[in-house]
Amino acid sequence: MKATLSLEAIGYNTYKSFSDFDRLSSKWGYPNDPAPFPCWVAEIIRWYPLDQDYSRRYLKYSTDYSKSNSKGSRGVYFWYILESGRIYQIKEPQSWSRTKLYFCKVSDNGEIIEIAEDEARQCLKERCSE
Repeated sequence: MKATLSLEAIGYNTYKSFSDFDRLSSKWGYPNDPAPFPCWVAEIIRWYPLDQDYSRRYLKYSTDYSKSNSKGSRGVYFWYILESGRIYQIKEPQSWSRTKLYFCKVSDNGEIIEIAEDEARQCLKERCSE
């Protein structure tokens, strides 16, 4: 089963202007750290038990400007397609100053369920042992 998830990219206009600047400055020979992306969804591919770390693959998204304000600072939404049987990590802006980072999975009914890190680790461990 598949599910769709939309995340509001709060401050997307700032990200766009910084990423444009990063691209130009690297072209001129001034390397910069890339601007932090306002939100993302990543599929957790593998958990490394010794490092307590994991590898992830960032999902592609569709951008929706239909509810955007004139600057693009609010109302820009990113749409993702999630599939059941996989574990995802999500970075979701809650406001201008708060961001929520969490794990989730999709039920067989297409419902997105937030899960704890321990449960995500256990699901990956069981899936890898099969």
